[in-house]
Amino acid sequence: MPGPATGSPMEGALTMDAELYDQLVRARESFHDRAMAIPGVHGTSIGKKSVGGRMTDTFVIVIHVGEKKALADVPVGERIPERIEGFPTDVVEHGAAYPIVADLVGGADLRVDSHAGTLGCMVRDKTDSTTCLLSNQHVLVSQGTTVYVQKNDVCHKIGTTKRTVLNSLVDAAIASINSGIGSSPSIAGIGNVAGSRALTWQDIGTEVRKYGRTTALTYGTITGLDYRGTDSLGNPSQNQVLMEPVVAKNKEFVAPGDSGSAIVDGKNFVVALLWGKSIGAETGWANRIENVLAALNLDVLTPTTADAPLPHAQTFEGQLEALCANSTRGQEYLRAYREHKEEMQHLFHANARLYATWRKIPQEAFMDAFRAGVRHPEGTIPETLEGEDTLDVLTQLRDATAKYIADEQLRRHLDSLFADLASHIGSTWHQAIAERDVVAETP
Repeated sequence: MPGPATGSPMEGALTMDAELYDQLVRARESFHDRAMAIPGVHGTSIGKKSVGGRMTDTFVIVIHVGEKKALADVPVGERIPERIEGFPTDVVEHGAAYPIVADLVGGADLRVDSHAGTLGCMVRDKTDSTTCLLSNQHVLVSQGTTVYVQKNDVCHKIGTTKRTVLNSLVDAAIASINSGIGSSPSIAGIGNVAGSRALTWQDIGTEVRKYGRTTALTYGTITGLDYRGTDSLGNPSQNQVLMEPVVAKNKEFVAPGDSGSAIVDGKNFVVALLWGKSIGAETGWANRIENVLAALNLDVLTPTTADAPLPHAQTFEGQLEALCANSTRGQEYLRAYREHKEEMQHLFHANARLYATWRKIPQEAFMDAFRAGVRHPEGTIPETLEGEDTLDVLTQLRDATAKYIADEQLRRHLDSLFADLASHIGSTWHQAIAERDVVAETP
């Protein structure tokens, strides 16, 4: 601690110099970890004290909180000291920072792990009424993967892969969008999306457009529908859309990196989702949009539907309420879901150890089965998930959550849920979740 000379941190206003500033920084560093352990604190910095909204000349250690509380409401062990190593402190209220990213639109440059692709368009996830971005599975990779948008050579974290499908009909995936990041039901260079429609034989020979991260706005002609065969890796492919460039407007229609682009007709209806290009030719390949939407349970967003929420009864929460409302156990699960909703939505990919377990199990099959059970509770809990015993999958999840989740209440609810499901494999979801009024024994 500096001595009592002029400029000492013991005085109210400091005559700052490089040496004193270094001491101030070291004092802040010595307190930082302790500050971050206090609920509501999201950072510390060096600044000048503000009084009545005006900055004074007094240098302080600033503690940044999401919400200021009256001193009497703060436990003694969580109070910020007036001075740290002789330097005064100041508590400033504001939210934590989030990336400043322009509203997401179709055509944005997506980056996931070592993959690059294109944001096709904005969609509504009909399972929970949330807005998501649509692209290919081979772009967004797998559930829980962090998604970035690159702009001006800078990558901004904007969301997380939520659901994927890869089969002979569809190569598609959606990603959730982080809080604070806006989106628009439009596509760069094209404009607002009018909706979606299924292609017919009458569309062969008609012009379409797309906006991709590599080739930007290009024009193509639909040259074939309902292709059935194999891709370059020998994988079966069926009901695909084939397109060639409109050479008078652009020599190539697609290029690597354009995967995930929405194919749009002359009236701005999305008709297909681009995923590939022929070797040695300019042919573009795309999934029919109706197959994509059905596989992922989506609607394409338009300016009209973007602000029109699904009826509550059709949302995941509404369907969960209907399933759980008539039993004590069901109501307990419903309360737990509401209390821990945000945490549960990001439970596995936010915890590295849980994520490692999540990646080892058939997570997409598990989530598909669970969502189907909430929508159709008279269906049965499957005995296997992609060839793995459902009991083994539930046991792995229960053991991982018991070991790595710190919140005791959430841990207890999840353990109970996994136990109820495990003891009702082969029975209906309704029997497992909505008819139990006593705690199930752990299998």
